[in-house]
Amino acid sequence: MKNTLAEKIRKVSTNLNLKRTIRLVFSVAKGWTVAVIVLIVVETMFFFGSLYMLKMLVDSIASHIDNPAYQSHVLRHLLFAAGLAVLYNVTKAVTTYISEIQAAKVAEYIDGRIHDSSVRLPYSFFESPEYFDILKRAKDAGAERPNAVIISLIEILKSALGLAAISTVLMTIDLFLLPLLVLLVLPTLLVRIYFSDKLNALRIKNTPTERKAAYLSDLITSESAAKEIRAYRLGGYLLKQYVGIRHRLVNERLRVGSNRAKSEVMTSGLTSLGFFACIGLITFKALQGSTTAGDITVFLFIFPQTFSILQQVSSGISVIYHNNIFVNSIFELFDLKPPQATTASSVPIPADGDFALRFDQVSFTYPHADSPTLMDIDLRIPAGKIVAIVGTNGAGKTTLIKLLCRLYEPTSGTIRLDGRDIRMYDADEYRRHISAVFQDFGKYNVTALDNIRFGDIDRNDYRFEDVQSAARRAGADMYIEQFPKRYETMMGRIFDDGHEVSIGQWQKLATARAFYANSRLLILDEATSALDAIAEESLFDSLSQHIGNRAALVISHRYSTIKQADYIYVLSGGRIVEHGTDAQLMELEGEFSRLFGERRDKLEHI
Repeated sequence: MKNTLAEKIRKVSTNLNLKRTIRLVFSVAKGWTVAVIVLIVVETMFFFGSLYMLKMLVDSIASHIDNPAYQSHVLRHLLFAAGLAVLYNVTKAVTTYISEIQAAKVAEYIDGRIHDSSVRLPYSFFESPEYFDILKRAKDAGAERPNAVIISLIEILKSALGLAAISTVLMTIDLFLLPLLVLLVLPTLLVRIYFSDKLNALRIKNTPTERKAAYLSDLITSESAAKEIRAYRLGGYLLKQYVGIRHRLVNERLRVGSNRAKSEVMTSGLTSLGFFACIGLITFKALQGSTTAGDITVFLFIFPQTFSILQQVSSGISVIYHNNIFVNSIFELFDLKPPQATTASSVPIPADGDFALRFDQVSFTYPHADSPTLMDIDLRIPAGKIVAIVGTNGAGKTTLIKLLCRLYEPTSGTIRLDGRDIRMYDADEYRRHISAVFQDFGKYNVTALDNIRFGDIDRNDYRFEDVQSAARRAGADMYIEQFPKRYETMMGRIFDDGHEVSIGQWQKLATARAFYANSRLLILDEATSALDAIAEESLFDSLSQHIGNRAALVISHRYSTIKQADYIYVLSGGRIVEHGTDAQLMELEGEFSRLFGERRDKLEHI
């Protein structure tokens, strides 16, 4: 029982840990936040100053109602009360505006940090369901939550100042009224905190299911699968799944909400009974003549206000608790760290010389996987040569490319560049020398020009002629030149003025992007799968002519592509089982011959 209570206290303490949230908000908008706090304090002072003047006015009228000489005294109290009320309203309007500025600055910063976290994290996170759960919770929390915590704290401070001002008056009427009111609102606060924890636990449990619903929604509403959904009449089936998941999620939340409402009805009912019991107590004392007319008037005005302020404080604490639970989800994303970092001893990549890479006994096992995907890989990618890797689906070809691009690091063994382990080089600097056309290449709904420039967006000496040259080498210039706006034409139909682009044209754009990078190693992963035979031959002719002292790695299931390579490695079951030239591998009559022998015979008879 003690451990359970201690655990609950620890959980509440963790969820209500405000130090980091406060530090974050102040680091983003310290001046604006201080301004908001000061204005709220001033606003509160004006409000309660006006309230106090009203009390003085009532007492003055009650004490000297038959004495005309005191009319100026009464008028002075009235003017002071009115003036303070005007100042209160002016300050309140200014506070609202300053609060909007401060909130916008904090929200923009948080939104930027959420997206920056995705940019800086390594690729391995994007193959982890756990990461996407964390990302979804952070995005669902909203960029406004941290500032909402601060605003709630300020509102509580405002209420506390008001409570302090009122309680001094209230306690002159009866010493036990304020403690009694605190006890009355406490049960409702505890109920709200309890059910905030319940909803948070439900939110964490249902994050994967929420992501599945979002995925189904994207399938139904986006263009990515629109053709197949209609061709295979999948719309109704997917919609039924989506609606079923959403109904289940909503019903679970409503069940918690129903239990919370029932509990709040009970605690609120008890609070209301206690509130009116206090009124009855003071009324009884008034009938006995133990309170003044001013006390009664002020009590009837202040007591409901005191009760309302206490409820606001209670509600504010529960709002802070609830919001800070969401803020913790944002910090959970911010706290994600790459498994490895660039060391301070990084050495520069040689600017001159050959860009030759070598795999030495490289093995790799994916995180959380039971068996390795690659085992004891030995291969060379020399400068000035086109090297091909072939194998059946699932042999490990794409994984090998991920290692080569440093999207993952080897589990064992070493990848060497210029004789050094590539981990000795800065990762970003290393990737500047590599360009890849991935099998699932990006289709950016931006202009044709930007699609190509994305290959080296940080290039200082940008020239349009380089973009055109990359497009020509990839065979993309022929269709780009046919567009009305040529390279300024928007690709894809998602946005206004977008132009329909075939999969082959997208692939040529991706290849042009890789050529524009002017890298020292070019990786083509099924980069000709959507090209016709003429376009494929033209691409490899261009690659051979411009390779110079650079290297190229090609992965393909097409023999017409593989036969262009200077050297070939055959991957099977995560191991290199054969390697050599096309002719040498055919003579072996092994795995390579089994994969491509029949297709070579057909090509030779054409």
